[in-house]
Amino acid sequence: MKLNRFISLCFMIYCSNISAVEYTYSFNTGFEDTNNITQLVDGPAGQVIDYGLGFSFANSLQKEWDLDLTGRMSKSSYSDNDLSDDTNKELQGIAIYKSSTSNFVFTTLADISQAPVNRFQTQEVNNIRDQFVYAIMPSYFYSINPADRIFASYTLVDFNLEDLDDIQNAGQASSSFGENILVNYAKRLNASNTIAFNFRSGKTDFDDDLIAGGGLVQLAVDYDQTDVFLSWIVAGQTNQLQFELGKSEIDDQLDRKQSRDSRLVSIIRQLNRTDSLSLSYSEGFNSPLSNIQASNTITVNQQNNNITAAQETEQYNLGYTVDGSALDTTISLSKIKLQQTFTENIEERRTASINVRYILSRFLERSGRSNISLDYSKSESEFDSIATNIESNDIETYGVSFNYVYSSNLLFSLSYGVRNALQIDTSSIQSNFDSKSTSLTFVYSDTGRL
Repeated sequence: MKLNRFISLCFMIYCSNISAVEYTYSFNTGFEDTNNITQLVDGPAGQVIDYGLGFSFANSLQKEWDLDLTGRMSKSSYSDNDLSDDTNKELQGIAIYKSSTSNFVFTTLADISQAPVNRFQTQEVNNIRDQFVYAIMPSYFYSINPADRIFASYTLVDFNLEDLDDIQNAGQASSSFGENILVNYAKRLNASNTIAFNFRSGKTDFDDDLIAGGGLVQLAVDYDQTDVFLSWIVAGQTNQLQFELGKSEIDDQLDRKQSRDSRLVSIIRQLNRTDSLSLSYSEGFNSPLSNIQASNTITVNQQNNNITAAQETEQYNLGYTVDGSALDTTISLSKIKLQQTFTENIEERRTASINVRYILSRFLERSGRSNISLDYSKSESEFDSIATNIESNDIETYGVSFNYVYSSNLLFSLSYGVRNALQIDTSSIQSNFDSKSTSLTFVYSDTGRL
């Protein structure tokens, strides 16, 4: 276990012991009947049994600590003997220590999830491997005067993917270790506006190279990165805005250099009591972490499982949420283009999802939060890469769920879903992977405080 992973885990454990921690936990079990249990062409019908647990921790009444930790583990057992059980893991945790006696802040992040074993395939069944991301970021600022300050931070990222035993899966991402130093000079214009000049220098080292046929094939190319950019941050009660404009340069272990413009626009706005909007646009070189300083959040870049070398990226995101008393709606749109630097390998993805939840309080007086939920999602991926003979994947899912809240602790859910997948290879051969399923789920949950 690497040092930074050990530090991150210890830090998260220590944070969980602080007082005034509010927690929730849940247990679930479910049964699914599907007409295509393998999600492959003409797959057989079968049944799936799911069971798992979830939890969340968040602290309050703490001046020095911010803690937000959510996790879920579940297991899927398939009636088809040719399929092995899938274990799903999901944990997102961030802990922030803010010293009350100095300008020191220490942030640690842990993220455990799944990535595809082969990202060029459409099925999810038996196509997952574990993905672990740990990061620490100590930072400090020195105030020259009430309006001007110098800020410095050091970020360490340990990105680990479960090892692949099959050499034919070349082209999938490998584990890496990264670090960078950021220094900026910031000027506070008013209570909510800050501009800054930033300099960042870092490196990414991949764990392994692949040796095939006695020759070294560079599937994972280490690289150094330097960024110089201007930033403007607006942090208000209803608006969180971040704008960046600058230049980035890559220098990899094969002595190749590449530079390009970098841009970032992030807008989060609470439109009114029920509606909120988020927009973002970014271009530059890919990064394992996303740091939105305006909202004080650090998140894992979920495109991490595609990184095997420096990548140029262009990405758009839109989110819209309506949180009404009877009707909740969430809409999400995204588009991303990735090109491996110094090659012509390009991947493009477009995703869209919508969830509508109607509260049944007027019909079910006993359980005011019972609801009917409608879900739709679509993802389109296009590949122009020597790593695969797949040209495109289209996956569309939609379904309806009736969620009955029997009590404050117990929920029953009956769902029907459709999943249609289309894959086209470079020979223009089309393959359809369609499935339909019905599932029944029971969830027990409770809350408390330490």
